[in-house]
Amino acid sequence: MKIFKTLILLAAIIIFNSCSNSFEPDTSVIQSLNVGDYWIYHVLVKKLPDNIIIQDASDTTFVVGQQVINNETWYKLSTSYLMINKDDGLWGRKDSLSAPEFIAPYPTTANSRYLRYSDDTSQVYLVTESVNTETEVIAGTFTCNVYKDERIEHDKKACECIHQKYYAPGIGLVKEITKTDRSEIVIQLVKFSKK
Repeated sequence: MKIFKTLILLAAIIIFNSCSNSFEPDTSVIQSLNVGDYWIYHVLVKKLPDNIIIQDASDTTFVVGQQVINNETWYKLSTSYLMINKDDGLWGRKDSLSAPEFIAPYPTTANSRYLRYSDDTSQVYLVTESVNTETEVIAGTFTCNVYKDERIEHDKKACECIHQKYYAPGIGLVKEITKTDRSEIVIQLVKFSKK
């Protein structure tokens, strides 16, 4: 009987450990990009200034495949967006024909600024607000780099928009806040699964 109880206990431990979502993230990259990885997010959209909830939903993003573009292996997400980790950080593009955009510098230091794009009306910089910032979301607490967009209008008007992204190295986006004078969108990681 003792052997039977020991076997049951051993089986329960094995099953519990195999169902665990714990892993050591590969912190050499800012975004995990393996075919089969997925992220589940909670999305909350509010109308301001009344704080009326417009949307309260979940969204799931998967890495569904790879695509070689100019001798680089890009990873295709379920949203059709493409991403790649490079030596200077995370890059993305809408499709194989569109220009790549700089999403998140990595490694980086606080207060670093990177020109994302410039046009006739403005310049947009990607700014590292902080590194190693403890960030609590539905999925737990993560150590994140916090990035924000900084728009400089050529006609000197101030931009009334806040856009912050929180990236946990080796996992990816865990939180995103977009706020204007009329709306606020908060996206939080609920679950991440690495394949």
